[in-house]
Amino acid sequence: MALDEGDSVDLGGIELEVINVPGHTPGHIALYNRLNRNIFAGDCIGYKVDKTTFLAPIIPPWFNREQFYKTLDKLKKVNFDTICLGHYGCWDEADAKRILVEAKEVFEKIWGFFEQNRDKLDDIDYLRKSITQKYLPNSKVVERVGEAFPILLASHMRDGFKYANRLV
Repeated sequence: MALDEGDSVDLGGIELEVINVPGHTPGHIALYNRLNRNIFAGDCIGYKVDKTTFLAPIIPPWFNREQFYKTLDKLKKVNFDTICLGHYGCWDEADAKRILVEAKEVFEKIWGFFEQNRDKLDDIDYLRKSITQKYLPNSKVVERVGEAFPILLASHMRDGFKYANRLV
């Protein structure tokens, strides 16, 4: 059964409301627990791994910038105290309140970086070094995982940027 905006999922007394949140991918949904004021957002706003690493959800071949902005605007209107992301846990209190602003800031920095470096999109080493130095200088994830992480990140977001701009 496909779920759409306004539908509810009843988990035996816990109701989750469906919110359409495309941008990261078409058909992406978030689930909102009004009683506990919690949003299960999946990947729609990005990947906040920890306080040192927040990644934009620019993935190939689906990312849509206009829909991403609409998703952020829609989620700002939801009264939530906690937000759970698809891969890296839940954020509450001040972090939850700031996460949508932070998601937009991170996205705009990375998107702008790719815009400014359109002539270097095939130079993955340049992209990796630049993204690491400019946007992840204190990343505990890069420190823990090593250079494989920014290589994957740079190539993945670069490909998402290319698809979104029809450069492939």
